[in-house]
Amino acid sequence: MSGTIKMFEDALANLKDVDDIRASAVITRSGLLVTEDIPPEIHAESLAAMSATMLSAAEIAISELDQGIANQLIAESNNVKIITMGAGPKMLLVVMANPAVKLDSILDEMRKAADKIKKL
Repeated sequence: MSGTIKMFEDALANLKDVDDIRASAVITRSGLLVTEDIPPEIHAESLAAMSATMLSAAEIAISELDQGIANQLIAESNNVKIITMGAGPKMLLVVMANPAVKLDSILDEMRKAADKIKKL
């Protein structure tokens, strides 16, 4: 498993180069933290659990409305954007970003990381 975690860490590595990203994590769809690059002042396990719960609720809502499958969820406040994206059938990718960030660049980088995670 440690080799797999190293590969997940490698998938997060490119996200460090995006200036507006404050934190990132790979979590299971059930909300367990797999690996993270999160500052100590942020409770990583809470971020993981809540992100998985929010995406799950969005998936159910979109499915119940017969509108397909949710690919990602973006929660915004005045202080942060939290983006949760599916990364295969078992994993999610979560990013915390500055609130004024341009989403296009972050979403592109997240998709690249999610594609790496899907292959593991």
